[in-house]
Amino acid sequence: MSGVAAGPEVRRPRVPGHGCECRMGGAPRTHAGDDMPLIRIERLRKAYRAGLPPAVEDVSLEVRRGEILVLLGPSGCGKTTLLRLLMGFEEPDAGRIEIGGRLVADAGGGLPPEERGLGFVFQDYALFPHLTVASNLAFGLHR
Repeated sequence: MSGVAAGPEVRRPRVPGHGCECRMGGAPRTHAGDDMPLIRIERLRKAYRAGLPPAVEDVSLEVRRGEILVLLGPSGCGKTTLLRLLMGFEEPDAGRIEIGGRLVADAGGGLPPEERGLGFVFQDYALFPHLTVASNLAFGLHR
């Protein structure tokens, strides 16, 4: 992706039969070092079972400083799998993932989640219902 469009830019990863979208946008870049993507995903593929369509297929995207990425799509289109691959909870069957210019995953393996410098909050069952928002956030800080 070269430059940032005035409005959100829509990129459509090819996930057969699913119709997911990646929406990207952000402030124009003004710093010389901002040309290097913070996150680069190239031709990523992940299938959970042979004979079934892959959960993620041929997805490529870049996220640069100041940009915001939103994954939109129906249930089962590969949004969560893409995030799990980025975090290191799953290993790709093909493609590569770079964070800050460093290769963190490819079909040969990758860095464990704790060495990637990313954070992740699961959408379900991530919070303790008996704690306040502040207490839920602080829970991990005490460990």
